[in-house]
Amino acid sequence: MLNHVNPPACRVMIVDDHAASAALLAELLSLEGYAVEVAYCGKDALAVAREFHPRIALLDIGLPDMNGFDLLRLFRTDPQLKEVRVVAVSGYAQPAGMTHADPQGFDEHLIKPVDVEHLLTVLRQLVWLERARPRLCPLDVGAADFGCFPRRVLGQKKGRASGGGQRG
Repeated sequence: MLNHVNPPACRVMIVDDHAASAALLAELLSLEGYAVEVAYCGKDALAVAREFHPRIALLDIGLPDMNGFDLLRLFRTDPQLKEVRVVAVSGYAQPAGMTHADPQGFDEHLIKPVDVEHLLTVLRQLVWLERARPRLCPLDVGAADFGCFPRRVLGQKKGRASGGGQRG
């Protein structure tokens, strides 16, 4: 893998109802130096997030009890979770589905199967944004209020999903 190890303070939550995929991704991120917690449905994700305080959440769009768009909406309206960087991870590759996500406030979109190198790059960029936030924005103004961090900062052209899949 890559030689970029992140400090354990960087907490990532994985929300995916496919247990084997979630476990594999959790193991990979742990080996890369991230502190990781996993939830398998939206209801559990909210409980885990409130206890774990992740800086980044990887949300599967197709969850059994609610879809990822609804879960993101709950994150964005919860005072404890509204600043979490959220990455949509989906098997739905249609651009229309990703366009639907843009207004919701996902920070990035990844298509399954996720390219590991690209995922790690996205995570490093999100970690950098989190670490830079206090230096780039006044302390008495929230980052979103100040406009420092638009939710769609890492992707390609609007309406196009990034990452995932085979390299060609």
